[in-house]
Amino acid sequence: FGYVPSLAGLVVVGIGVERLVSSRPFGLAPRVLASGACVVALAAAVPACWAVAADWRDDEAFSRALLRDDPGHVRALTRLGRHLVVAALSDRDVATALPVTAENRPVITARLASAAARTEEAVRLLERARSLPDGRRSAIVHWRLGDAYLALRAPRDAAAEDSYRRVLDSKLVRVGARRVPWSR
Repeated sequence: FGYVPSLAGLVVVGIGVERLVSSRPFGLAPRVLASGACVVALAAAVPACWAVAADWRDDEAFSRALLRDDPGHVRALTRLGRHLVVAALSDRDVATALPVTAENRPVITARLASAAARTEEAVRLLERARSLPDGRRSAIVHWRLGDAYLALRAPRDAAAEDSYRRVLDSKLVRVGARRVPWSR
């Protein structure tokens, strides 16, 4: 959102650099001043770009950045919850695929602990999303929460079934030109 408006700022900075170079302060040649100005601009811009790009690196970083700004962002909560469940299931798959040996035992334990922690965090995030007004009527929040309940170390089957039932209650479908709840 800042790229296009910042182009006007680049023109203003360029005009300032041109005036600085053409006035020859300190008796320096224009080429030396221009090179120095370019180095200073790059030195300031590159770290700023990397700092912003860190939030856009992947879905998890992007969702966490959104949640830092708005802790009630339902889509970010849902997206992060799903990401954590998928990562937890991947950790669990890796742990169960490894042969149980003395060398693998610490890796297996670490992967299973990581899977449990990620799934519990996903459940907390998705329950928070469900508690928000937009999350209460969102089919995707209930669907992801049901998946998270089933991915727990001790699956919460009744809670998952209730979440999936709410998916059907809140899911809208098209009937002609109208959108009505699936249950109707």
